[in-house]
Amino acid sequence: MTSEIPFAENDHIELLEDWTISFTNHYTKERMWDALGCNDDPVHKAARARGDRAIAEIQALHSRSIVVEKPSKTWDTATKQWITSPTSREPQGKDARRIKALQKQLTAEEGLRTVAKATLPKGTILQVARLTIFEDFETAAIKLNIVETSHPGLQFKKHGGTLSNGKRNILVRGHDFASARFIICEPESGFSPSP
Repeated sequence: MTSEIPFAENDHIELLEDWTISFTNHYTKERMWDALGCNDDPVHKAARARGDRAIAEIQALHSRSIVVEKPSKTWDTATKQWITSPTSREPQGKDARRIKALQKQLTAEEGLRTVAKATLPKGTILQVARLTIFEDFETAAIKLNIVETSHPGLQFKKHGGTLSNGKRNILVRGHDFASARFIICEPESGFSPSP
């Protein structure tokens, strides 16, 4: 795809074929992440399982560490504050090396644990809610409102689905459109574009 801008804000586009996109969970609202079925992506699921095993092993190795007289800070998830303790636990020898290797693995696989692929079906109608161009279209941030789709997870409750009413927005990048086949279409009568 060229860096030419194929549409403008408030344009409606219709997908001419299924479009598989990578979604990042910290850029995708949790309800949309779940509705799109991102947790079912096999690559994402396997990476999360490996990450969970690595975290469990790190915790087990830390539990047998020795206690030393050295202040340490830990994050208290209940109070959401850092707590300073007069002692800390330090893993020894092979445990310390293994923890370091596991932490390196967690860092290397961070992207796999936070990104998942999902497919919007052919015929889905999207409204370009916001178009933010950075250097060119390839790096643009595009907020799309899903106006109409046959995707079962994206159906509203009032239409027999499980998704509560509200906007069905997704955030994609311009380079994602390299794999999309679409046409600009007219909005349905009575449809008012989102601000």
